[in-house]
Amino acid sequence: MKNLRFPVLLFAMTVGLVACGEAPERAVQTDAAVVVKTMPIESTQNSATRLSGTIEAQRQTPLSFQISGRVIERAVDAGDRVKAGQRLFAIDERDLLQTQANAQAQVQSATQALKTANDELARARELAREKFISEQALDQALLRVTENESRLESAQATLAQAENALDYAQLLAPAAGLVTEVSVEVGQVVSAGQPIGEFATDGTLEIEVFLPQGLNAPPTATVVLDNQQWPARLREVSGAADPSSRTFRARYTLPATVQNIAIGTIADLLLPEQTGGDIKRVPIGAIDERGQGPRIWILKGDTIEPVPVTVLSMSVETAQIRTNLPVGTPVVAMGTHLLDAGQTVQVFAP
Repeated sequence: MKNLRFPVLLFAMTVGLVACGEAPERAVQTDAAVVVKTMPIESTQNSATRLSGTIEAQRQTPLSFQISGRVIERAVDAGDRVKAGQRLFAIDERDLLQTQANAQAQVQSATQALKTANDELARARELAREKFISEQALDQALLRVTENESRLESAQATLAQAENALDYAQLLAPAAGLVTEVSVEVGQVVSAGQPIGEFATDGTLEIEVFLPQGLNAPPTATVVLDNQQWPARLREVSGAADPSSRTFRARYTLPATVQNIAIGTIADLLLPEQTGGDIKRVPIGAIDERGQGPRIWILKGDTIEPVPVTVLSMSVETAQIRTNLPVGTPVVAMGTHLLDAGQTVQVFAP
C-alpha cells in the first residue's frame, strides 16, 4: 500500500497543476477605425474647365471607289500632301472597256435602225399622198421611228454609264489636302463604297472634344498647345450623347491663320468659367468609380457615406464635379476604393 500511495499522489499533484495553469482563451474582436485623409470641397470660381481633344480638319472624309474592282495602282501613302484632281488610286479597267465597247456598238446599231426607220417613213408619206398605201401603214411607219428613237436614247444612256464607270476607275483627290490614312494594297479587290483611306481637305482646323454629361458647350473657348494659345469658336455639338461614354461630341473652329498643326495632334481646350453654383472641385483621388457611377465620400460623425456626383472634367490633380454639397465640406481624398458605407473612420491629423 505504501508503494502505491506515492504514484497516486504524484498523479493528483500533476493534474492539479495543469488545471491551475489552464485559462480559457477569450477571442477579442475590435473594429478598428480606418484612418482617412480629408480635404475640403473647393469652389471653381475664376477657374476654367480643361478638356483634352484632337486637332482635325474641318472637312475630313473617307476615300472610296464608286464601283467594284481590283486595285492596280496606289499612287499615295499616308501623310502625302496632294493637289486637287491628283490621281490617288486606280482599279482594273478591262471589263469596263469591254462594257463601253458594247454600249458604243448598241448606239451605232440604234442609230442605223433609226435612220432606216426615218427613210421608210419618208417613203410611206409619199406613197400615202398618192393614195398607194393606207393611213394605217403610215401610222406603223411612224411607230417604228418612235420605237427606234427610244432604243437610241436607251443605248446612249448605257454608253454614258459605261463612260462614267471608266471615270470612276480612277480615284482623284477631291481638293488640295492631306491623305491621312491608306488601307488598301495593289491587287486587293474592293467593293463600291468601301473605305480605302482618309482625306483631310486643306483649310480650317478644328479641335474635337467630348463633353461630359451636364457640361454645356460655351460658344467660345481657348485651344492650348505647347505654350501657345488660340481662340476657338463652337461650330457644332452633337444632339445626343454617345451611348457608351454618355458624352457629347463638340467641335471648335480655330482661326484660319492657324495651319501648322498636324492632324491628330492632342491639344487642350479651356472652357470658360461655368457660372453654376453647383460646380465644385475636389482632389482627383476623391472620385470613386466602382460600377455604380462616380461618387465621393463625406463624413457623418465618425462614419462615412457615399454621395453621387457628376464628373465634368479631370486634370492631373483635381476633378470638377457637379454637386449641391457646400464648399468646405470635407471629403475623403484618397483610398476611396477601399471604403464601405457606414464604415467607422478616423481623420488623419498630421
